[in-house]
Amino acid sequence: MIAHEAVLLFTDHLLTAERSQKTVIGYQSDLRNFERFYERKYNGPWYVEDTTREDVEEYIAFLKHDRGLGPATRNRILFGIRSFFRFLIQKEICSVNVADHMEPVRYAKRERMHVPEDNLEPFIAHISHPVIQAAAYTLFYTGLRISECVNLTMQNVDFASNCIRVINGKGKKNRTVPIADKLFPILDTYRETYRSHATAKERFFATETTGRLSPSYFNHVLFRTSQSLGMEKVTAHMLRHSFATSLVQRGVNVVQIQKLLGHSSLTVTSVYTHATLDDLSQAVNRL
Repeated sequence: MIAHEAVLLFTDHLLTAERSQKTVIGYQSDLRNFERFYERKYNGPWYVEDTTREDVEEYIAFLKHDRGLGPATRNRILFGIRSFFRFLIQKEICSVNVADHMEPVRYAKRERMHVPEDNLEPFIAHISHPVIQAAAYTLFYTGLRISECVNLTMQNVDFASNCIRVINGKGKKNRTVPIADKLFPILDTYRETYRSHATAKERFFATETTGRLSPSYFNHVLFRTSQSLGMEKVTAHMLRHSFATSLVQRGVNVVQIQKLLGHSSLTVTSVYTHATLDDLSQAVNRL
């Protein structure tokens, strides 16, 4: 089967499985790039059943040496190709998964970047845009992803029950996050003084002009604020990391942090367990 048709079938499979739009687009892009590599190599169309392990190995090497892609990105692309051929085997289009026994690249994972809590308050207070300032406080006090935050509706922020309901978060999962005592007056003030003037009736974080808040604009304002304070670049995801790190440093159970962040695995949550030299010194001196 020619690759174009196989990719379309795989796309339909992903959509039927209700994979996120971002995931589907990512798979499509990676497979199209491999198709172009294959066509240049053989000067002809890519028929999926003719693919060899050597083709995939050469492509991964090409991504490293010619494209300069890091190990994490190369591993993601390899996993995507493996999933694609697993699907083709299920459909009896191919008989062998040519990427099945290829080992991912081993590399030292860096700790997630976060903003120290002492720097966060003055940073967020320095944000001049009232909607983005309220949203920034929300990210830090709830650990929401920026996509989850900007998609909150008025109904999702329940002041009566003192909680925020995330609907269709990553992996299409729902979860409920309590509104912290420090966050409640911030959101209440935002709702009464600014949100009532927004044009949209649905989104909780809504600007007067568009009635919504875009992740790109949010990160742009954070970047400008970082520059004005002479800080390293701060992003929305770093606020989420800072939330998790602050909870870990206060001794909050990792399982509870996992539920708040909406992680499917404790392994993912464990990347937030930063340890400074002072922390380690205190640990060994308890003996």
